[in-house]
Amino acid sequence: MMMLMLTLVKKCRWIVIWLPAILISVLSCSKNGEDNLNATPQQAEPKKSTEVQIGVPSKNLPPYFIYWNRKGIEQDILHEAFQKSNYKPIFFYYPKREKKFLKPKYNLDCISTVTEQLGYDGFYSDNVITYRDVAIYLKDSGLNINSKADLAGKRIEAFKDASKYLNIQDIVANSPYYHEHSGKASQILLLYRGKVKILLMDKYFFFHFRSKVGKLIDMNKEIVIRHLFPERSYKILCKDKKIRDAFNRGLTRLRTEGGYEQIIKHYTTKKDTVNDL
Repeated sequence: MMMLMLTLVKKCRWIVIWLPAILISVLSCSKNGEDNLNATPQQAEPKKSTEVQIGVPSKNLPPYFIYWNRKGIEQDILHEAFQKSNYKPIFFYYPKREKKFLKPKYNLDCISTVTEQLGYDGFYSDNVITYRDVAIYLKDSGLNINSKADLAGKRIEAFKDASKYLNIQDIVANSPYYHEHSGKASQILLLYRGKVKILLMDKYFFFHFRSKVGKLIDMNKEIVIRHLFPERSYKILCKDKKIRDAFNRGLTRLRTEGGYEQIIKHYTTKKDTVNDL
């Protein structure tokens, strides 16, 4: 009996010692695995001259920014370009990072990625990434989409608010075959299974999410990609011209040495024949 009591005491002691640490670890993560996004960056010592602090989106936006593992096309491009310019990039994930860029207490050197239409004072970089919303359909569908007008009356799945952003409100107005929602993987399944005829989606979104459902579809089916909409190019904005210029040099090296394309291929590998028009 005495031995049993000693064993229970030891076990309870272990629980008392470790339970607070376990609870802290659990409570420090949100449902989506995010940390405290609103926290001001805390530095144990002054920032080194070779460090650059970058505010990036806190929203998960694969394949551009993949929050849970701090990776993605844009983040990898930024990291590699700064590394090639002898800077150490440190990323901070903020909602409304543009506004935090203006507040000294956040000590952000740059924010990514924005357009010059943001209108903030500072130094804008060369183009970092281009978003391309396109029309995608299966080649054997018999469709021949050459303009936005050709979308009328077709079974279409698009991203949220696509009709506004792509300026096709009049074309799809009151169409019972046009739907918008955020489920990219499910939209791709609908396309390959013939439930819809056309996807309106960012090209890199399509290839990234298609790879996630590759075992559920016939990857041998040839697709057609039509560039019907204007491209949107994004840059980073820096407070210091020296940092901006160094980033531009690193970005140029990344492109000329082939690293830029390798990053994109890593997240958007194409495994079939594509008519990209």
